[in-house]
This record gives sequence, structure tokens and C-alpha cells, in this order.
Amino acid sequence: MIHQETTPITPDSDRDDGLETTSEMDGQSLVYQELPARLTNPVKLVALLRMQFGVGKYDVSMIGSVYSVGTPRKLSMEEISQCRGL
Repeated sequence: MIHQETTPITPDSDRDDGLETTSEMDGQSLVYQELPARLTNPVKLVALLRMQFGVGKYDVSMIGSVYSVGTPRKLSMEEISQCRGL
């Protein structure tokens, strides 16, 4: 069973613009964040996710021009900025 909660993120928070969603699947809770594809380097993103969480411990999908990234905890602004640029 999947449980989802969506919370709008305010511009003055430490998050990127977009929505933060939490999901629980198979006992593992993931926090989903949306990152604009035009500002995000997919190679840098995957490298960061593998280094921080390990293979298979995160989820990434592209919906339109937005990456939906699921991780065990929120990505910090520092981590998100490491994924910027092409």
C-alpha cells in the first residue's frame, strides 16, 4: 500500500520551488521533490544520489520537464545546487 502526502513548499523555505511528497512503499519512506529539468544535470543528479543513498535506495522519474526525485530524506539546497548546470 502506498501512502502519499503533499505539502506545498514556500519560497522562503530551504527547499527548491515545487512540491514535496512523501511516499511509503515496502516499509521504506521516500520524500519526493521536484527539480526543473532545464536547470538539472541528470549525470550529476544520479552521481549525487548514488553517493548519498546507494544504488536502489532512491527513485527518479521525469514528468514533463520536471525530475521527480524520491530519497530517504530531503535533499539540501547545497545538494540540489551540486546538480545544477549542464
